[in-house]
Amino acid sequence: MSKKNDQRYCICLLFSTMMVIFFPFLLKAQSAINTEKADFQPTNVIEPFNYGGVSLLDGMFKNQYTQTRDYYLNISNNDILKGFRQQAGLPAPGKHMGGWCSKSSEVVFGQLLSGMARMYRATGDKAMREKAVLLMREWSKTLSSMKRLWLK
Repeated sequence: MSKKNDQRYCICLLFSTMMVIFFPFLLKAQSAINTEKADFQPTNVIEPFNYGGVSLLDGMFKNQYTQTRDYYLNISNNDILKGFRQQAGLPAPGKHMGGWCSKSSEVVFGQLLSGMARMYRATGDKAMREKAVLLMREWSKTLSSMKRLWLK
């Protein structure tokens, strides 16, 4: 499988996993929306849950998790940070990620960090936590230089 197909496959795996997690919340949210009632009171329908109570047993979901984990850990940190570093005028080793991330990973950066944080919280995977912390630390170094761009 080519790198581009690998990326598409992993994105599909991640999307399908997220749909399995969030679909019940979406159904509950849809049933809570009833604008025809005059006494309709909005409520918090979607709330985060404690990932510490999650355990993955052998099967499809654990396989999807493992494949997504391996994919995340194999994306070069320099590739993820390249666009941010270039915009900040800092040395920017690595390759452009292509597609939506052809200039910068800013369109998926938050999703990557959020996914890594949740994976760590659910599994205690220290490698995932270390990668997320390193990415956040390195990204924060680009902010002071990028501030000049925002203030213009």
